[in-house]
Amino acid sequence: MQVIRFNPGHAPELAGANEYQQAPAGFFWLDVERSQSDWYEKAQPWLKVRLHDRHLQDTLNESHPPFYDGTDDYDLLVVRTLCPDCTPEAPTTCPVSFIITDNAVVSIRLPGDPVFTGLHKRFLGSQRNPPSSPGMLLYLLLDQTIDTLLANRGSTTELLSSWQERLLEGEGRFDDWRALMRLQGQLRRLEVVAESQSDALDEWREQTPLPLDDSLSVRFNDLQEHVRRVYNHAAVVQQDIDALVQIYFSAN
Repeated sequence: MQVIRFNPGHAPELAGANEYQQAPAGFFWLDVERSQSDWYEKAQPWLKVRLHDRHLQDTLNESHPPFYDGTDDYDLLVVRTLCPDCTPEAPTTCPVSFIITDNAVVSIRLPGDPVFTGLHKRFLGSQRNPPSSPGMLLYLLLDQTIDTLLANRGSTTELLSSWQERLLEGEGRFDDWRALMRLQGQLRRLEVVAESQSDALDEWREQTPLPLDDSLSVRFNDLQEHVRRVYNHAAVVQQDIDALVQIYFSAN
């Protein structure tokens, strides 16, 4: 578990073991790898709230769908991001869980996720425009997490274009049917994930006690638009695959 402290007027920095007792005006990001099953005991002094056992189990569930649940003391938000080691023909997702309180954001995610490694370097290596509130920090984490799904669109489109040329050129035999059908199946799952993700974000925004000013509201609107673009891309590519298969068999 890595803890980064954000204090107004100061650059973000790694927090020491007992610094949860200091900086009452600041807030913390606790970044946890899902393999650290004892993370809650270590994070308890920073959180200052008790988590329900069911929510703790949710944070360690590797197949958890997008989800929101709120309590009087904290919010639990689960989203799904692109698995770092997946291939273009099998764009699989994995969950990232967030615990949000009035002075901390906890992220529980896949070990070695390059998105979060990059965010550590970004926050600790620059003094420019650090997040000024837990809400802004959550937005930045969600933005990077969800944008991995958007970034995958180029790889999927390029792969499908390559298959389309091979299917229609009429030379040789196309032997990637299994991969083509696998891609369509994964896109169908991605479509469901994007729809559930949008619902979870909507529900969180409607029910969270976290203050969201006009600037943050605009940013979260943009985030929702990114999720909708992922949904639309998954739906359109599935239709393209269906049309391509029909054209291929008609041509033959």
